Amino acid sequence: METKMKNILVLLPVREEHKRLLEEKAPSANFIYANAETVDISLLLKANIIIGNPPARVRESKNLEWLQLQSAGIGEFAKKGMLPDGAVLTNASGAYGLAISEYMLGVLLEMFYNLHKYRDKQAKADWSYSGQAQSIYNSTALVIGLGDIGGEFARRLKALGAYTIGIRRKNAVKPDYL
Repeated sequence: METKMKNILVLLPVREEHKRLLEEKAPSANFIYANAETVDISLLLKANIIIGNPPARVRESKNLEWLQLQSAGIGEFAKKGMLPDGAVLTNASGAYGLAISEYMLGVLLEMFYNLHKYRDKQAKADWSYSGQAQSIYNSTALVIGLGDIGGEFARRLKALGAYTIGIRRKNAVKPDYL
């Protein structure tokens, strides 16, 4: 039985080394690289597999077998009729917890210590007081959503001495960082 060549549409920004790695893993596939914002509808229609977040017109792609999103959530792609029947939908849940939680911690510290105000004043050689700083230590933090990102953020807050409270959709065993 002859296997039909799969068309894999990659809508992520990739360097040549990434292309090489992908193509080595699926040498019999036809890889197409495009920009998610400007992708031509004809490429969507012939794709069997899409890697990245395509425009909503993906529902017209009757050949689509698998959509691998680059986002942690699935958003509009979970709506009935958004994908052709039988298409598998996967996301990148679990890929962003460390990076985003550390970014969130950085922003929280910026707010607690008025770092953005001091940065702006420093550029003007203004060394005046910018308000009382707060500490994460001995504070109380409410984290709504304890998935990969929220859980990692709560873990970091706890490590800095905050009392953490978490809310999630599913009833599960309380993690050690709460």
